[in-house]
Amino acid sequence: MSIEPKRALTTMSLTDLITRGDPALARASGVRAVDLLAGEGHYARRSPLVFNLDVAVPAGARLRRDFDTSLQHYQASHRVVFQNALVTGQGTVITGNALLIHDSCWEMLEQGLVPDGLERLPDGGLTPRGMVTRRVHVPSLLLKRPWWRNYGHWLVDAAALLTLLPGLALPEGFQIVIGGHESPAMRRITQETLDLLAPGVPVAEHWDHETWLFDSLHYVMPVSRPPLFKLPAALAALRARVLSGPVTTPGATKL
Repeated sequence: MSIEPKRALTTMSLTDLITRGDPALARASGVRAVDLLAGEGHYARRSPLVFNLDVAVPAGARLRRDFDTSLQHYQASHRVVFQNALVTGQGTVITGNALLIHDSCWEMLEQGLVPDGLERLPDGGLTPRGMVTRRVHVPSLLLKRPWWRNYGHWLVDAAALLTLLPGLALPEGFQIVIGGHESPAMRRITQETLDLLAPGVPVAEHWDHETWLFDSLHYVMPVSRPPLFKLPAALAALRARVLSGPVTTPGATKL
C-alpha cells in the first residue's frame, strides 16, 4: 500500500475523479470500473414549517435557505469499483494513491470535523490514524456511512442503496460491509432489512476503530444528503419493497 502513516491526504469528490478529472489519475487511484445507476434530475418539495430554528441550531440561517429550496436538484449516481482502497472510521474511503473520497465523509468534513480513523497534521492536513488491521480479498459492497448507527440513516443511506442491487453487476461471491452495531435492537433491525433486501448475501461488520484494505471495493455514491437530497429512485424502490410485505391491521388491545 502506497499510503504512508503520516502522508497528507488529498480530498476529492467522486464526481471530479471519474467524470471531470484526469483519466490517468483515476487509474492511479485504483478505479477499475464505473457504472451509472441513476441520471441527474430534480424534484419539487414543500418547504417545512420551522419554529425557532435560529435558536435551536447555530447554523439556522443556512438551514433556512436550504429549507426554502422548493426545487431540489440531484446529481447523477455512480458505482465505482476501487482496487486497493482503504475503509476506516464510519466508512471513510481512501484510495491507494492517498485520495480521500469526499463523498464518503462529507458530513464531517463540511462541519470542520476530523472523520473517525483520521487525524489532523500540524499543517492542517488529514492522514490515516492507524495502520491496516485487515486485508479483504472478497469483492465488497460498502454500505457504511457517517452516522450509520442511527435508524433513520440506516433507512435512507443503506437500505435505500440496497434496493439498487438489481441494477448492479456485482461479482459472484460478493459481500456487503456494514458497521458493527453494539445495540441488540439495531442489530435485529439491520438483519431484518438485509433479509428482506439482500437475502443470502454474506455480511461483514466493520468496526470504527479498524482500517481495512480491500482488493475490490464497490462504492456507490450517497443516495441521501441531509437535510435535502434523497435519490427518488432509491426511496421509491425502498417504499415499494417494504410495503409489499404482509401488513398487520391495527386492532384493540385487550388489557
